[in-house]
Amino acid sequence: MPRGIDQTRQRLWAAIDLEEQLLEEDDERAEELAQKAGQAEEEAKREPGPAGLFSNMVLGPEGERFEFRQSPWVRSIIGWWCDPQVDRIFLIQGSQTSKTTTMSGLLLYASKYDPGPALWVGALEEEVGDFVVDRLKPFLEVADPGARTGRKVDWRKTAIRLHGRMLVSFAWATSGPRLRAKPCRYVFGDECGVWPDSIPGIGDPLDYTWKRTRKWTRRGRKGIYATTPGSEFHPTWRAVKASALARWYVPCPDCGAYQFLSFRDNIMFDHCKGKDGG
Repeated sequence: MPRGIDQTRQRLWAAIDLEEQLLEEDDERAEELAQKAGQAEEEAKREPGPAGLFSNMVLGPEGERFEFRQSPWVRSIIGWWCDPQVDRIFLIQGSQTSKTTTMSGLLLYASKYDPGPALWVGALEEEVGDFVVDRLKPFLEVADPGARTGRKVDWRKTAIRLHGRMLVSFAWATSGPRLRAKPCRYVFGDECGVWPDSIPGIGDPLDYTWKRTRKWTRRGRKGIYATTPGSEFHPTWRAVKASALARWYVPCPDCGAYQFLSFRDNIMFDHCKGKDGG
């Protein structure tokens, strides 16, 4: 066999051996990370407060539970909710990133351990009605069957009572009368990025809903508003820019360095690369 061919074959087998070794190391690393994540989930279930409640929430008919390893940023949101120095939280996140689940879980926690009148505000009347019937009520009944115990009050599209002691009213950002209906301690604003900038007799609904909590200024009022990214000129973005803005950072799968995840700057798909590598 010519010497050159033999050397090439040796280098090829060496490369294959190295690749197999790296794959084995990746498998071991992945298994180690999975074990750590599983341990963290079990520890979270024993935690007091919202973190423990979230880890024990049943989310589906097959007994599926909420997992922080699937949505790790939710821990930060829970931390802000429990911080007495934080009164309003704005979540600007993409679709299917646990925004509504997080808000629903915090509503459940408040009703169970720190009740007070709440106002859940959506964008349009029909959207709010569908959300309450199709998503929120089923979620609450599965996550905690005790949420519907206590005084018998019908679950309607305009108001529900949780654990027999916490009244949750529903409104939509286009209706002044609904927003004015009741003062509240908690505000849950859904898809606030598409709320109108102003409505007659109210002005900015984002600002007005927060004013409805003034009675509870010294008693731990909270507001959480969630939306997908929208116009930077919307009142939601102005409120976000005036806050202590936080961004989610994730580890690079190659080097482990944490970075802000941006589709424009640091997400690349090999099959989309051009000839110049861009």
